Amino acid sequence: MSKADKNPLDLHVHNGHTPTMKFREWMSESTASPTDAAEAIGVSIRTIYRYLSEERIPDPKEMLLLHAFTEGQVTANDFYNIQ
Repeated sequence: MSKADKNPLDLHVHNGHTPTMKFREWMSESTASPTDAAEAIGVSIRTIYRYLSEERIPDPKEMLLLHAFTEGQVTANDFYNIQ
């Protein structure tokens, strides 16, 4: 499988390691605001707060945008707790 064929939501490995950063951690360490995240992902600020409190898991489209917004530091693993 070529790199272009890989699923960006691969739940096993990202860049050769298992990611552990939760979205909440990423937001606390970044300069991005919930408004920035909402605009980048195309969801409401309320939805961002639901992600942060783990009340809601991003759908596949939202997860791709969240992954891009966090420059790959937050993945689906971080919502599903897959090791």
